[in-house]
Amino acid sequence: MVKLRKTYIICATQRSGSTLLCRFLENSGLAGHPAEFLLPNDKAEAEFGQHFPDSGYDEYIQSRMVHFASDNGVSGVKIMNNTWQMMMERLRQQPKYAGYSEQQIILSLFPQASFIFITRREKIRQAISLSRAEQTAVWEKHSSSRATENTQKHSKAKDLHPFYVKSALKRVGDREQFWVNFFHENSIQPIEIDYENLIENYREIVPKILDFIGISYPKTLQITQNKLKKQSDFYTEFLILYYHTYFLFYRYLPKPLFSKLRWLKNRLVTP
Repeated sequence: MVKLRKTYIICATQRSGSTLLCRFLENSGLAGHPAEFLLPNDKAEAEFGQHFPDSGYDEYIQSRMVHFASDNGVSGVKIMNNTWQMMMERLRQQPKYAGYSEQQIILSLFPQASFIFITRREKIRQAISLSRAEQTAVWEKHSSSRATENTQKHSKAKDLHPFYVKSALKRVGDREQFWVNFFHENSIQPIEIDYENLIENYREIVPKILDFIGISYPKTLQITQNKLKKQSDFYTEFLILYYHTYFLFYRYLPKPLFSKLRWLKNRLVTP
């Protein structure tokens, strides 16, 4: 069994590029196999409980961190703000963590923890991506997968009203602010990663993250391309235009024009 030496926590919001970041770190071969495993109704947790009925939630977390570690003892986890809150609530229900601060719990569960905060500059794109994923249940695509072609026609939300996107935009902002407050309250200085920059400069950014975590790597380290397929497409571009047009002119332009725009938007959806 691998002994954990270093851990890292990827603090993310939905559609911020966290899955892409996980793939790049995994491809380094030195940063474990980061995954989002602290989810409600996780099958792995149920199986762990069957095999170790007297174990607590903290022991499950530690076992998963070990499971996803690389041979050098490094492991990472990706987590969203709501999952983090759920995790803390469950841990505080255990007597051993009664009265513990968040920082004390982190020190107890995650050896030499480093924090990575990934965000997107283009929040409208993130909100549209989130809205489409919520409506279609298509959260990622793989360029080498046969399923890609089969899911393409389902990846376009059929009725993304601008107010729905606006609501998603607010949720993105609120969730990102949660992490900002969390870092401030716990005196944590994360490394901040910009999704748009990551796409363009991943060969330079991944080594910087490894340095931040404290992972040694050879000068010849090669970071390979990932197999995730970018989900933004022409429909995304149209939705961005539709969103801005709607809130810029909807009070002044006649309703038939917006009905026509909505008809055109829905025509772009493959039936």
